[in-house]
Amino acid sequence: MITPAKALTVSLSIAIALSLLPMAASAQAPLKIGVVDLQRALLAVPDGRQAKGRLEKLAARKQKELEGKKATLEKKHEEFKRQGALLTEAVRRERLEELQRLKFELQKLAFEYERELKEKEVKMLRPISEKLEKTIGKVAKSKGLAVVLHAAGVAYHLPAIDITDDVIKQYGK
Repeated sequence: MITPAKALTVSLSIAIALSLLPMAASAQAPLKIGVVDLQRALLAVPDGRQAKGRLEKLAARKQKELEGKKATLEKKHEEFKRQGALLTEAVRRERLEELQRLKFELQKLAFEYERELKEKEVKMLRPISEKLEKTIGKVAKSKGLAVVLHAAGVAYHLPAIDITDDVIKQYGK
């Protein structure tokens, strides 16, 4: 999941790393770069798996609720179609308005649930992401890396510079 803020961070990280390359070329020691797949790390650490599980349960509960409301709406719509010819114009118009209102409420509720899930996801993953960032810093220092890029923003990298497994092992230590 790459948010616009993360995409900007990735772009800025790449721009900074690229701007450092000329300076590194002129320096005595070679510039060491690492790459980390934050998404994979997030899903691999215990805290991330637990958060994902809680989010999936919440999403399933919300989806079930929406499906129940949708079934009610469909039932009312079918009932309206069956009785449509027998209803007076005023009652028909009233029922159509009710169906449209219910459909709008269902769409609004779906949007609200989606927003709520996004907020919960951000709230639950923020501390894990912060802890991962600190772990990345520790791993980078221990390996003598000058720059660590997010794998999502890199078109290609050698597997040898991927530190994701090291970050996963060091997380929480």
